[in-house]
Amino acid sequence: MQAAAIESEQKAILALLLCPGLSSKKIRGLLTHFGSARETLAQGLEMFPGMDQWNKKAALTALEGWRPARDRAEKQFEMLERFGARILIAEDPAYPAKLKQCPDAPILLFSIGPANLNPKRSVAIVGSRAASKYGLKVTRQLVQELSSTGALIVSGLAHGIDGQAHRSACDCGLETVGVLGTGLDLIYPQSHRNLAARMGREGGLLSEYPFGTSGDPGHFPMRNRIVAGLCDLTIVVEAGDRSGALITARMANDYGREVLAVPGSWDRPNTRGCNELIRKNAALILTEPSEILKVMSWGEEAAGEDKALNGTQQIFHTIDLDSLEPEIRALAQSLIQAGGALDADALSEAMGISAAAASALFFKAEMNGWTRTEPGKIIRWVGRS
Repeated sequence: MQAAAIESEQKAILALLLCPGLSSKKIRGLLTHFGSARETLAQGLEMFPGMDQWNKKAALTALEGWRPARDRAEKQFEMLERFGARILIAEDPAYPAKLKQCPDAPILLFSIGPANLNPKRSVAIVGSRAASKYGLKVTRQLVQELSSTGALIVSGLAHGIDGQAHRSACDCGLETVGVLGTGLDLIYPQSHRNLAARMGREGGLLSEYPFGTSGDPGHFPMRNRIVAGLCDLTIVVEAGDRSGALITARMANDYGREVLAVPGSWDRPNTRGCNELIRKNAALILTEPSEILKVMSWGEEAAGEDKALNGTQQIFHTIDLDSLEPEIRALAQSLIQAGGALDADALSEAMGISAAAASALFFKAEMNGWTRTEPGKIIRWVGRS
């Protein structure tokens, strides 16, 4: 889908989401039936042949509420420009591919920040808001262990373990993304506004909720599915027996992703949830940071990547650049001239293409094994023989 068509579909989906009486589930039914939000809104107010009554009622609700919702959608796009944010829909190459695999993935995401949402490795670190000193220490050590892998660190920007995971990632030079249960303009908790601002510059913030959406209690369990869906692995550091972190772990299990839990003393309330996950075989036990790399086989992969990196110049000479597609060849030549790697913004400027076109090209190149994205939005040519 071309950039103009994507923007048009973004506005149509956003308008549907802003129509009173339309849930995400109902909107999915409309998109399935009509093929797109634009086609849904292009219909007349006549009855829709072939639709069941449930979807027919949803369609009529959408059409009746379309005009005021369209105006609200335009205001949301003004907020995007004000905050330097963007909207991602499934047709956008920048939409998180791992999240897209989940059956309940958000129809639309609001995003701020330069973080690569399609990294090779991604880890959710979650846990108690009332974290102990031990829990905070463990979180810091886990992130430090992951720093060698270049993994994206994902959490929910809450007090306690979440905040520590984000701060540690920033300190270690890893990109980190916070998934909010509010609009991107209403950071919760407010005490994390400075941290959120730093993440907006160095990592990212995500929300499925429009600007101006406050923190309804029901939003936070819902956002946990996004945290789990973004990641290859979820680590639960500390969790009580009713902790929201257990929801994230359950969702990760439902998505077929790996879950690790740090065990704790049986008489500490904020470790009972971790112990229960382990007892029920809903999580593997994690007793030291190095076990992460073993469980995920990332140690071997990283070593192989280092070896490939050392041989980068040889790869340049063995690949027949003329055999590549023109756009990939141009990308390869720009990276080779820059010594093998370049900041994404500088690369798009060097190639003379727009940010939207560059995002799509970088995604395509990485998915085909030509490049990889490293922390700091660095695009590196790794080639493929």
